[in-house]
Amino acid sequence: MIASSGDGLDSLLLLDWRGCPPEPSTFPVLNLTPPNSMVARFKAFRFPSSPVLRFSLMMMFCNQLCKPVSIF
Repeated sequence: MIASSGDGLDSLLLLDWRGCPPEPSTFPVLNLTPPNSMVARFKAFRFPSSPVLRFSLMMMFCNQLCKPVSIF
């Protein structure tokens, strides 16, 4: 997941390819909330260059039960 400014000139990686936050103080780990949700509480922020904040996310869906990802 990437946050970017409205003009696309600034960006910040929030979750890496494994779904792990590279900087948990900026964006925390997603928590599984039954039945099928993932939730994270984070403090609002914006880029100085734009009042617009865009989130981009790519998700992979499993046809069956996915193996949990180890973050360590």
